[in-house]
Amino acid sequence: MIHLLGDIVKYFSFDEINIENWVFKLFYKGCFILFLMGSMVGILSQYFGEPINCDFKGIDSEMASDYCWIHGSSYIPKNYQKHLKCRVELEKEDGSTIEDENDPDLPRTQYYQWVTFVMMVQAGAFMLPYKIWSALEGGLLADFGVDAKSGILMKDDDDGGNGHSHLVEKYVKYFKSILHRNNYYFFKYLACEFLNLVILYFNFWMTDVFLNGNFWYYGWEAVQFNSLSYREQLSGAHINPMCKAFPTEVSCSLPNVGAAGGEQIHNGICVLSQNIINEKMYLAIWFWLVLLIIISPLCIFYRIMTLFFDGFRTALLIARVGNTNDKTTRKSIKSVMARCYIGDWFVLYQISKNVNMYFFRSFMRELRFELTRNLSRKPSFNTLGKNKTDTLSRNSRTQSPLMTQQLQKLPSLSGDEDENSDVEAKSNSAIINNSPSAPMM
Repeated sequence: MIHLLGDIVKYFSFDEINIENWVFKLFYKGCFILFLMGSMVGILSQYFGEPINCDFKGIDSEMASDYCWIHGSSYIPKNYQKHLKCRVELEKEDGSTIEDENDPDLPRTQYYQWVTFVMMVQAGAFMLPYKIWSALEGGLLADFGVDAKSGILMKDDDDGGNGHSHLVEKYVKYFKSILHRNNYYFFKYLACEFLNLVILYFNFWMTDVFLNGNFWYYGWEAVQFNSLSYREQLSGAHINPMCKAFPTEVSCSLPNVGAAGGEQIHNGICVLSQNIINEKMYLAIWFWLVLLIIISPLCIFYRIMTLFFDGFRTALLIARVGNTNDKTTRKSIKSVMARCYIGDWFVLYQISKNVNMYFFRSFMRELRFELTRNLSRKPSFNTLGKNKTDTLSRNSRTQSPLMTQQLQKLPSLSGDEDENSDVEAKSNSAIINNSPSAPMM
């Protein structure tokens, strides 16, 4: 049991590499922890305590308690609830009230012994999308490393070439190697997000069916009932939704055979102490699931914005660099986004959540420089009277001074008019040393 508690505690910690967003975490961490803890509490009280205690006259009460727990017991009809505190008014589908204890529509409680197992299955269901995404993600973000998360990054001179500049070059190199190949990666993540919503709505519906239709408005009705005065609650004019879903006093009939072989029916009252815990657990589950249901339309709206609006995606990346007045960084992000697919944006956004903002500024500046430098070479192939099979190094060596002057007169591909837009003319190391960066040691 201590081992199980340790497994639950680890889910409260944050992952070293963030491969999803906060809403995703609410599903696979919040729901998993809530359902798993509910299941464990139920197991402790059910199998290491007395979930049911029955009182029968003339027979062994312990044996009767085991029988009623295994085979289930029925609700006590309204006519016999005057002496009970947990009163329940049971209605049929046609709206009439159950008055007879022999009514075949009288609900029974045998499903309560399945509560712990159902909660465990539900916990695993909410963990499923995360496990699928972890497998489909393939460790792409882990390949970039976690060194850039540090708040203090060393200079290359002080760290043997493994400092800030080296990390920027490494990230740029890795990203360029996967550029324009990330759309499928992004759509796999979208599929896992959609699976989260499907599991959420399915679990809410399934729980309502499991509890005989008493879960749909369970939390709201519980709040309304508990807002009443104590006298109004005991008057019987209002139904306690907790008692209706999880009755604490039930009736149980135990069949027996007399000495002469005749059938005997022994009826007794049973106290379901397990339901004191169940009603609290499902109340917390109801509020948590309703919270996710309320958030889900906002998540759908957010995802639609990221799918169809380039400016919104660019604004999200600009927000990741922090509150900075550096125009070059913002223009670098816009320049990079003009050359990226939607999948590339998603990878950049995921990278921004796994590095500090100072490093991300330098990374975007350097990435813009590399992308614009590669694209700026394309006009030289068209204007030079060379064979297309010539290599880039041979073209650069054979350019005439006149052609060099012509290329210098071409407009900048980045479209920047600000005085800070001379990043393309600077070297890799100059950009990194001059850009805002993390504190250096």
